[in-house]
Order: sequence, then C-alpha cells, then structure tokens
Amino acid sequence: MSGSRLHASRFTSVTSSPQIDTLNGRIWSAATRRRFQSADTSAHSKRFNAFALQQNVVNDFPVDTVSKLTNELVASYARVGGINHLDGKNLPSNHAITAITHDLLRLLFPGFFDEKPVHSSEIKVMTAELLDSILGALEDEIYKALEYNPPPELPKQNLRSAAHNITVEFLDSLPRLREVLRTDMEAAYDGDPAAKSKEEVLVSYPF
Repeated sequence: MSGSRLHASRFTSVTSSPQIDTLNGRIWSAATRRRFQSADTSAHSKRFNAFALQQNVVNDFPVDTVSKLTNELVASYARVGGINHLDGKNLPSNHAITAITHDLLRLLFPGFFDEKPVHSSEIKVMTAELLDSILGALEDEIYKALEYNPPPELPKQNLRSAAHNITVEFLDSLPRLREVLRTDMEAAYDGDPAAKSKEEVLVSYPF
C-alpha cells in the first residue's frame, strides 16, 4: 500500500488544479452527447449544445456537483491508496489479462469461443491475426511484471527482450498444450455419464 501512496502529493494538488475544470468539460461533453446519440442531427446537436452551455449541466447535474465528486474521489486515492502506480512501475492489467485469456481460448479451440462461426477458409488468417494481437498484448503485461519485480540476474535493459522471449516460448507451446487439453477433455467425457459429447464438455465445464 505504501507504493500506492507514493504520489499522494500529486493527487492532493490535482484536486484544486485547473485540470479539474478541463475534466468537467470533458465529462459534460461526453455525457450530454451520449444522451442524444439516437437523434444526433447537426441542427439538433447545435440546439442541444447551446442549451447545455446555458444551463451548465452534466447529465442534469450542475458542473459543481461533478467537480465536488471528483475532488472527493481523487482525494481518497491519496488518503486510502489502493491504486496502481500511475507514475511508476505498473502491475499487469487485470482487464488486459482477461482479454488475453479469452483470445487464447479462441486460439486453442477455434469457433467455440468466437462471436460468429469460423469458416475453415478463414482459420489461417484468423489465427495469424490473433497470434499477432496476443504476442503484443501478452509481452506488454509480462514486461510490466518483470519491471515491477525484476529477477536479480536480469539487467534492466534486457527486460523487454526477456518479455518477448517468454511470450514467444509460451505461444510456441500451444500446439503441445492442445494435445494435453484433448486428453483432459476425453477423460472428463469418459468419466461423466451425463455428458452427451466432448463438445459439451468443452463449452460447459469450467476451466
């Protein structure tokens, strides 16, 4: 938690900074436009923008309300902690890891975890695109982990290349991993009288 408090002074100063006014403007612009997206004609948009400027509102709330809420929340970042190291070393992103995991399932079992059916003629292109995306995203998250807690024997300037090598080595193991998972799926199917097919095991059993 002490690392989270490292930049407490920065958050304290931000709460009374002109940046808050800029932030309010951005919140107002995004929020008000979202309410009128379904009828976003040029004339309507101009009329609404003029009205919003006149009323000085944010989703029917005064700008001062958003400013107050922002100040209190940002102050809690400095007071309580519980934030990632915004100005320094970052832990891997939970959201990014979740997305990478889903893409890995798509690689391991094409068609089972995609939003639309995958045609056999598209599978090579889809696989190449997924691998390229995962390679970059996973390398970034591994680099964060190495930077946050670097191995003593690894020089700092080699962290990026190490992250790349670890990622490539892992992705290179996927064909072998598929063979292991196939035996797991067969064992689950053979041991479950209620299972009607191996495909049912794949989509229904927890990972």
